[in-house]
Amino acid sequence: MTMTRKVRRHAWLRLPLILWLTVVWVLLWGTLDVATAFAGLLVAVAVVTTFPMPAIATRLRVRPLRLLHLLGWLLADLVTSALQVSWESIRYGPRTKAGIIAVPVPSDIDHVVVAAANLISLGPGKFVLQIDRSQQVFYVYAVGLRDGAHADRVRREVLELQRLVVLAIGSDEDVRALDHLVPPKSAATAGAPGEQAGGPTGREDG
Repeated sequence: MTMTRKVRRHAWLRLPLILWLTVVWVLLWGTLDVATAFAGLLVAVAVVTTFPMPAIATRLRVRPLRLLHLLGWLLADLVTSALQVSWESIRYGPRTKAGIIAVPVPSDIDHVVVAAANLISLGPGKFVLQIDRSQQVFYVYAVGLRDGAHADRVRREVLELQRLVVLAIGSDEDVRALDHLVPPKSAATAGAPGEQAGGPTGREDG
């Protein structure tokens, strides 16, 4: 393989990262227009060029249609999460409650786990407080937990987001394993990482 072909091949390998950084830029700005997307593309190219990452062996497989589905779901979730947090703040004020929920992690690929954790934490109302890789569990801090039904709803949302991430960029093995992903009853809301599982913590988010 000539040097020119190596350079071209390396550039194509960087393209998914550039596109991903551009998407993250647009999501952080919260505005989808040509100027924002173009600025994000320039920043992504500058970051990838200035800080080149070494080639690594990975089981990632990017599926464009699934990635678009993930982005659409994420945008809708950002809107609904913002409305829910606003309603909690207006209705309960300093009495707004929060809790920590243990949620299974279906993938063991670092890129997939990190992407899912960051996307969960992107919107208002919930974020990944801790990642337990040995037990494959996310501990998710969520606002507005008042009973078990609320905790189950947040758990389903986090599981659905992880499922979409795996379908978009996960390995074929992880995609097949999704059919067997059933939230264990032991993954109930926890008072804090390492504490006994139980109902919502009832801790007020002041």
